[in-house]
Amino acid sequence: MSSTKVKVSAYFLILILFIFLLELGSWFILKIIAINNSEVVTDSFIFKPINKDGTFLPNKDSVLPMQENAFHNWTREEFDVIVKINSNGLREDFDEDISEIKVAFFGDSFTFGHGVNVNDRFTNIFAKQNSYYSPK
Repeated sequence: MSSTKVKVSAYFLILILFIFLLELGSWFILKIIAINNSEVVTDSFIFKPINKDGTFLPNKDSVLPMQENAFHNWTREEFDVIVKINSNGLREDFDEDISEIKVAFFGDSFTFGHGVNVNDRFTNIFAKQNSYYSPK
């Protein structure tokens, strides 16, 4: 085996070992960050924690189950809104008897009203225009 092949093989082995150590180190750092911040996320956010480690997973009742009567000031660089969840787990400022609901919307963050106040969601605008909106 030539001297050049040995050097290339050695550099290649060192490179693989270096990348492996970087990956392993980043995994440990992310685990430490997740452990230190898990209580902050689960205590102050609007979703029900499903697992003991605080992760949110879909269940048979809803995609991401909401904490009943939750209140959260959702602040990001793009928006600053108040999110209130009523006793039914719906994003409304009032409690509604589920049996009285005439039109329901199911969707994603757009339907939820990501980044907008509750009155500015398209679902509430639709309800007001069609006489379905009756907060108590």
